[in-house]
Amino acid sequence: MAGEYDTIFPPRSGRRVAEAIAGAEFEVLPGQAHQPFQEIPDQWNARVDAFWREVEPRG
Repeated sequence: MAGEYDTIFPPRSGRRVAEAIAGAEFEVLPGQAHQPFQEIPDQWNARVDAFWREVEPRG
């Protein structure tokens, strides 16, 4: 995930990283900057939680 207005690690950079990883997902958080985990913690945590619920357990 990346904030739409992140100037330190812009979404285009995160997107390139995700494109290089098989099966990776990438999401831009509209209206957010570099620290959406602090700016919108409830939304951030809900999205991270949803991601982990989609991951199949290994073992």
